[in-house]
Amino acid sequence: MHQRLQELMKQCWDKPEGFIKNGLEYELPVRFDANKFAELIIKDCAANVQNLVDQRIPASEYPSRLKKHFGVE
Repeated sequence: MHQRLQELMKQCWDKPEGFIKNGLEYELPVRFDANKFAELIIKDCAANVQNLVDQRIPASEYPSRLKKHFGVE
């Protein structure tokens, strides 16, 4: 998987603090937040488009540049 997507995925795991019972620490289950992942992808796309606009890149190049950014063909 492309590095940028991996970076975004790492931010989407809910890992609550463990709890202690009888002096032993237990791990609570972790959960992947798909909604947060989608939100981060959209925010990343928006930031990239803004950057392309600021650089005055033709809009026709946006799709290929976004695909390249995320490592998608």
